[in-house]
Amino acid sequence: MKAREAQEDASVPATYNGYVYEHRFSQGAQYPYIVRSNDAPGAQEEIVLDVGALAAAHPQQCRLGCWTVSPDNKRVAFAVDFTGDREFRIFVRSIATGETVDQGIDDASSDVVFAGDSDALLYVRNEPTTLRSYQVWLHRLGTDPNSDVLIYEESDPTFSISIGLSKSRKLALVNINEERTSEFRYLPIDQPTELRVIEPRRRGVIYDVDHVGDQFFIRTNLDAPDFRLMSAPQVTTTALHWKEIVPEQPGHHLIHFEAFETFVAVDVEDESGTRVRVFNLPDHREIPVPRPVAIGVASSSFGDDNEANLDPAATVLRFHFSNPLVPQCVYDFDVMTGALTLRKQDLASRWFDRRRYVLDRFSAIAPDGERVPITIVYRKDMRGPAPTLIVGYGAYGLSLRATFTRSAFSLIDRGFVYAIAHVRGGHEKGERW
Repeated sequence: MKAREAQEDASVPATYNGYVYEHRFSQGAQYPYIVRSNDAPGAQEEIVLDVGALAAAHPQQCRLGCWTVSPDNKRVAFAVDFTGDREFRIFVRSIATGETVDQGIDDASSDVVFAGDSDALLYVRNEPTTLRSYQVWLHRLGTDPNSDVLIYEESDPTFSISIGLSKSRKLALVNINEERTSEFRYLPIDQPTELRVIEPRRRGVIYDVDHVGDQFFIRTNLDAPDFRLMSAPQVTTTALHWKEIVPEQPGHHLIHFEAFETFVAVDVEDESGTRVRVFNLPDHREIPVPRPVAIGVASSSFGDDNEANLDPAATVLRFHFSNPLVPQCVYDFDVMTGALTLRKQDLASRWFDRRRYVLDRFSAIAPDGERVPITIVYRKDMRGPAPTLIVGYGAYGLSLRATFTRSAFSLIDRGFVYAIAHVRGGHEKGERW
């Protein structure tokens, strides 16, 4: 298994605010470093963050949380967990010199957003006993954190808070949520004290928000258990003014979206995996996205790695794809021409030969008659009864997706069948599942 792990790796370069960013792992490194260069020919590369250097003084634990570059491109703010208890410390550094210009805010969550003047930060503090993220604060760089200004405190102990920058880079979005209910508030980063509610919380109503141009885009389960995508003008944000862009499809769970100035993309999960759908704006006409193979997981979400779909004016959507016989690939889809360009293949493709294996899908019948999908992988030359490893998980709507797993082939090559049981509890057949 160790021989099959990538010893070096790098993300696909991504453009953000005039710079091209890239994550890299060097030979044998435990941590990445993040580099950038000006988006111009011959520009010199500079290091934004060297996580290995951060970790050198903390051999027991060093986990990089969120990081963000200031609007003036001069500083990077980042959160680090040195203890393993989800208590982060926030630092700010000069990118040009590597000098730490703010020594740190303790007892924080991972989230951090620069104010529009690049001289202040919005961040979230944790409740000391429970570590519930419950307060939003404004910090002026170089000042004592004890003088920071409290922007918002969530008093309901069942709700927690996260904060992020909108794709328009104009608003800080505050997500206040619990398992079945959410509420978003926002404040302009140029006036980071003016917090406004988008739609007041209602028990059982979940929604996610982003902002592009002068519009909010909203993914919600309001009157749509499998979620739909809506929009609303910034001047009238409440649900009464939401207009539907992508309707609900029962049994096809809309799990993520990316909004741009001229199109939107949604990730939709069903029994065959996850696919990406793209819709033109403003007419909502669907633009077909090629799917590499029938079974698998395609997604436009890249988590917290700040490496894709960052430019609201882009006409190219980046997504990744994998299935049990396809190591992860990263594609760029041009919504204007329909061209699909492979940008990266997982280094496992160097040793993995998919022609040696079979990928299949069938169902097991549960005691109540429900058909439970099972994805299986085995060697083509397998004969007769075989030992089988069955993996399964179903809870909180988290699906066990049929993606490439390096370690499984150490068993499959020795004659095992590898089976993924898509049991109830995830979203493989929608919210009802």
